[in-house]
Amino acid sequence: PMAVLAPAGTADVVASAAQVVSSWGFSITPDTLNQIASEVGEQSIISRAGGAPTLAVGMAYILHGALGGMMDVAFWYHFAILFEALFILTAVDAGTRA
Repeated sequence: PMAVLAPAGTADVVASAAQVVSSWGFSITPDTLNQIASEVGEQSIISRAGGAPTLAVGMAYILHGALGGMMDVAFWYHFAILFEALFILTAVDAGTRA
């Protein structure tokens, strides 16, 4: 999931992102990044802004595994994105108003 925040802008973005994240001490390959993108229903998971997509990828795999493989990882990924937008941001907004 850390590769979601890796920089873009090179000829082979997936390979570059995998190399950058591997240099941070994580074990990741371009094939793994492509597989994750496919499983969550996206073209790419590279260079997504902020921590929301990273959290959503992690939540998707946790919920998928915790519920015995019920529903696709893509369903849980998009559920997590909507959950963050609807509930977490609303709670932060309400909690910061005077």
